[in-house]
Amino acid sequence: MNKLAVSGIGGAIGVLLSVGLVNAVQPNDPYYLQGEQWYLTDKINAPQAWDIAKGNASDRIAVIDDWNGTDLYGHYHRDLWPKQDPGWDRYPSDQNMRMSSGMWNAGMAGAETDNGIGMAGLGWNNRLIPIRAAEASIIYPADFAEGIRQAVNRGAQILLVCPEAWGPNHPNEDPDVSSGLTDAKNSGRILIGEAGGDSWTYRDSTIL
Repeated sequence: MNKLAVSGIGGAIGVLLSVGLVNAVQPNDPYYLQGEQWYLTDKINAPQAWDIAKGNASDRIAVIDDWNGTDLYGHYHRDLWPKQDPGWDRYPSDQNMRMSSGMWNAGMAGAETDNGIGMAGLGWNNRLIPIRAAEASIIYPADFAEGIRQAVNRGAQILLVCPEAWGPNHPNEDPDVSSGLTDAKNSGRILIGEAGGDSWTYRDSTIL
């Protein structure tokens, strides 16, 4: 048998697809069908990956950002309500929710998928835990550190953290935040930092 050089998960999926071992799964969510979620097909081969796995409900994703899971407008979170587990809100008195980076991150990670509305989430079956540690673009180190602890205490296996937490003069410079991230990683959690929302990059590669 000839050996194939495969680069990364995407390359492995491409090989499986070429020999007919996986098929492209096509959800019926409008944003996906209209090509607005091009990154799922063009960047990470999500349709082929979905034929192998769609995530597990036991693998809970904590979105540590500016989203608390509420929806006063009746339509922003239709894809998120069915997937949410109880979370934590640093600003419970402020329920004037807006479209936010945390909401988008939650949707991309685990929106209700193949339900004919909204967008497709990467993890069809993963549960979401909203952790609002930031308000708009404002985040304080103590709040972010507490958000990490709250996510771990609520059983999150994956911590998706907001862009405002990365870079010089941001909370990652705080020892309590760095300690919290390190403890989460050492306890087996997977840490993911959003890219593209901030001009800085995270400097401590020993944590992420």
